[in-house]
Amino acid sequence: ITIYLRVSKTVALKVKKSDSIGNVKALLCDKEGVPEHLQHLFSEDNRLMDEQKLVDYGIRKNSTVYAYVEDSVPVMLYVKRTYAKVIESRVGQSMDDMDLFLGKQKLEDLKELYQYDIKEDSLLQGVPRVIQIVIRKSNGQEITLDVHQHELIKNVKGMIQNKLGIPVHLQGLLFAGKSLADSWDLASYDIENDSTLHLNDRN
Repeated sequence: ITIYLRVSKTVALKVKKSDSIGNVKALLCDKEGVPEHLQHLFSEDNRLMDEQKLVDYGIRKNSTVYAYVEDSVPVMLYVKRTYAKVIESRVGQSMDDMDLFLGKQKLEDLKELYQYDIKEDSLLQGVPRVIQIVIRKSNGQEITLDVHQHELIKNVKGMIQNKLGIPVHLQGLLFAGKSLADSWDLASYDIENDSTLHLNDRN
């Protein structure tokens, strides 16, 4: 079958209905050079998970899948020695909230670089780490969002509007009893993976 993958243009990919979303990302990477870990695929407002198959989402011949690609340029890291603690970022950015990749392979935090056979002059890629937060309405309804820790609150409200249809200017977000300011980011409030934000709908 053929499905159409829309990035900034429409790309046709030859796939099987039994192919996983991860396989689709690999095909897009091979065809357009978009790294798999920077791709977020959607169909009818559903985010497509790597381990699921196209058929699981009802994707058929000539379906259109939407691809969101991280718009920030990944930080490129130059390895001076073979231990993670001496990695130097060329832009001086903290590595605490980033994932490291060697090609397509994600590096685990608790391993040292030599365990991946990384040598001097190796080039790694740093990508902002994605966390999941819970948004809870006053009626108990909950949704989850995949975000970066440095996502601005106003951008989180935009995601909520896309999912729940509540205009941004009618949303109030609270965490740990504090009202969240639009111009601040999640990290400023120590919001981490699995944190719950409370949503006041001012309708």
